Amino acid sequence: MMSCYRMSVRTKKWTTRMLMHFTDLALANSWLLYRQDEQENGTPRKATMKFLEFRMEVAQVFLSKNGIPHEDASI
Repeated sequence: MMSCYRMSVRTKKWTTRMLMHFTDLALANSWLLYRQDEQENGTPRKATMKFLEFRMEVAQVFLSKNGIPHEDASI
């Protein structure tokens, strides 16, 4: 699942590559937990965010918390 939307940063530094890998891993695990919680709460499957939507929402939250303006991805 991580290979579908992997963060691709071309760098020779192994530390940056590891950071991106573990960020991808954390996003995949948190999405699985989100999906499990939604199923336990009885939310319809169509109302649950897809993995890409989840990643975009997390990115938008991080941007807004740091005061960086972002455009609406739904346009």
